[in-house]
Amino acid sequence: MARAQLHELLSNKSLAGIPLLLLGNKNDLEGHLPEKELVTRMDLERFKDRTVACFSISAKSQNRLDAALGWLSDLKPKK
Repeated sequence: MARAQLHELLSNKSLAGIPLLLLGNKNDLEGHLPEKELVTRMDLERFKDRTVACFSISAKSQNRLDAALGWLSDLKPKK
């Protein structure tokens, strides 16, 4: 369901080329999905027209938030 909603949202022409950052929260809990599995389940490889990143994070313990924020800060503004 989430994958279908994401794909429907990103098919909107007004969002073409906009970077996508997917955060999989709760990596501090057993059974969380690793980043590669999130990419596969959300079919992120499909998006060739935009920059895509996926991070498995824990908002509670702040695990990997620095990596996600670093990715955001490294984005180049669109001209």
